[in-house]
Amino acid sequence: FSAMQKDGWEFLLCIDSEPSITNQEKSGGVIYTGSIGNITIFTLFVGKESHVGEFYDGINAAVLTAKMIYDIEGDPNTADSYDGRHFSPASCLKFKDFTAGYSVTLPARSAVIINLLTAKKSVTEILAYFTQKAKESGEAALRKHYGLETIKVITFSELKNMVTGFEGEISLETTAKEDADIELVNRLITDAGLSGPLAVVGFIPPYCGAKLNEKKTLSEIKAAEAAEDVAAYAEKLTGSRLAVEAVYEGISDLSEMGGVPEDIEVLKDNMAGYGKMITYPFEEMKSLAIPVINLGPIGKDAHKPTERVFIPYLTQTLPLLLKRLIENYNTF
Repeated sequence: FSAMQKDGWEFLLCIDSEPSITNQEKSGGVIYTGSIGNITIFTLFVGKESHVGEFYDGINAAVLTAKMIYDIEGDPNTADSYDGRHFSPASCLKFKDFTAGYSVTLPARSAVIINLLTAKKSVTEILAYFTQKAKESGEAALRKHYGLETIKVITFSELKNMVTGFEGEISLETTAKEDADIELVNRLITDAGLSGPLAVVGFIPPYCGAKLNEKKTLSEIKAAEAAEDVAAYAEKLTGSRLAVEAVYEGISDLSEMGGVPEDIEVLKDNMAGYGKMITYPFEEMKSLAIPVINLGPIGKDAHKPTERVFIPYLTQTLPLLLKRLIENYNTF
């Protein structure tokens, strides 16, 4: 898109047709003027290796990680909000240790991968919150199980600056992308010569920025007016007006139409593998600044075996609404 802009193309609106994920089958449907953001946070805990028969000579990193998962899972303090709506809180997506095969050695390192939906929270705010949580949770587990008081917590940015000659990538064969990112963190801890109790906090892909219509520009105002027009037109067609909502909660490609946070450098500096193992076209995305609308089918049970859309709305109503939106957009 950015290359086409340089060639003189003008982009008026980006329309996506992701299905709604929160409404019942026979509601009037929803038109959205923005899309939720999504950020992936990791915390890697370092304990102390020891044989299970010498329990108190070691620190089980899995216990530290489990305590953090328990503390952050569904924590309402993590839930973002916008335009009167509150979104889902943080949740654990993956929990792993670095033990190869069965062993009666206490796991010395363990990690959690956390998902958080974002609207207005800054990257800096999110990093600070999870850094503090790693400290609080880690120290609570240490006090309970080992009679220890403190844990050192650093960010990924701080970790990589401790390693001389770090170039931002490692070579791994046949591994999941998130495992490669976490393994990078694990290897840097070794290269830095760090020991536990320790926690490293940062980000890994995927990342999607929140794309919001704040009605600050003429193009945003135009998109908002178009959404209201389509909502009213739906009522004429079906007797049921579309709900107009500010944020599509299902995560979508609309984030690429300019969903770049102001503190983007904090994200880059603290994303494991950024620049070598993964890149995002943040500058190009920022230059787009295209208003967005999501107008799609009525969906139910997203990411479940029963995931489906309401067929009558999809085949009879939605095509007419999309036609109305496209044909009338330039009149606003």
